Amino acid sequence: LIKEIKHHFPNAFVGKTTTGLVKTNIACDSVFPSFAFSKQIIPVTSVLMELGSILAWSQSLGKEIISAIGNHKGPWRMHILLPQAPILPSNEGRGTLYYYISQYVRDNKASLLRQFKGHAEDSMEKDEILVQILFSKNKQALFYVINPTTRLSLLQKLVSPFPGGVVKVHRDKTDSPSTAYLKLLEAEQRLGYKIRKDQTVVDLGGAPGSWSRIALLRHAKVTTVDWAPLDTKVSLMQGLKYIKGDAFE
Repeated sequence: LIKEIKHHFPNAFVGKTTTGLVKTNIACDSVFPSFAFSKQIIPVTSVLMELGSILAWSQSLGKEIISAIGNHKGPWRMHILLPQAPILPSNEGRGTLYYYISQYVRDNKASLLRQFKGHAEDSMEKDEILVQILFSKNKQALFYVINPTTRLSLLQKLVSPFPGGVVKVHRDKTDSPSTAYLKLLEAEQRLGYKIRKDQTVVDLGGAPGSWSRIALLRHAKVTTVDWAPLDTKVSLMQGLKYIKGDAFE
């Protein structure tokens, strides 16, 4: 990512923080290019906060949220990011903070909670607001709100709908012949499109068949092309046509 930024902005400052994040002084006054190695962006105009307990954090952050988006009528979601943050050492701690912030918003601005999508991991709606909270290891947090106008114009290629830009894919512990199917599941989530029943799927270079297996489990019609043989269990699945040959000829 540092090399990418230096390539597009040779005169910009760019460096790595103690929490493993990349910091740069690029101005958010023009449309950003797409950075292949960027997972998420938090502008430096974020509000810096420093508190002690989860309850204190939830009250302070709840106030910031209500102040920033209290009049918003559309949907909004919240991402809590924890790079090496001791105050929230686990997903359990993050879940507790989500809960307390939600309770604070409910008690003080109930109408805002009706449109709250939590930490949803799907594509954003056009009028959706993203609230980001980034904790650092010195008990500080950056709070920033990305509104629809900014997200759809200046930062359209950098803002991810997934917390921290990371897609969580659940592993299949049954009979998949390889872990390559995880790439397919992640791509589906990022693109917002899934293989569906009765669709025709062509899997080029498909051996040993983990991608084909996902499509077959969804009752799609699959043609797999590869010189190498498919996994035995995959080859016996209904709806599969296997062609032994070069997928690129």
